[in-house]
Amino acid sequence: MNKKKIVSAKLPLYLLALLVAAVAGATAYLVWQQETEITIIEPLTVTTSTPIGSLPVTIEAYPGMFLPCDIIVENVASFNYTVTFAYTVNASEGVIYTITPDSGTNQTISARGTVTFHVTIEVAKNSAPGTLTIDWKIFRS
Repeated sequence: MNKKKIVSAKLPLYLLALLVAAVAGATAYLVWQQETEITIIEPLTVTTSTPIGSLPVTIEAYPGMFLPCDIIVENVASFNYTVTFAYTVNASEGVIYTITPDSGTNQTISARGTVTFHVTIEVAKNSAPGTLTIDWKIFRS
């Protein structure tokens, strides 16, 4: 009797899965693809108000003068934020002044709300002539 030897090859299961995935991937069609660009905009706007209009870049003052200013922050977003009012001052020697509120003062601004920092700058009566330069800042967090 003549016996024929039958060779059976067993493929490991992971090779079979890889083969099926390759065939399925070759027949797949792109149905949908989209790229989206999102622009992040600043939700806060800042305006100033003084008795003479908006805060000017240059003001002349005499010793003893009191200069009021409102810094108004408006939130157009639908989220609450913490707003920090800050400033740095560079004054000539002998210039005596007081600024309120203190730099670093925080307020919470509600969604679509407004906060106002009532700022006063007072030049002391005994102040020497010179310059007082204030760098105002509003931070959002």
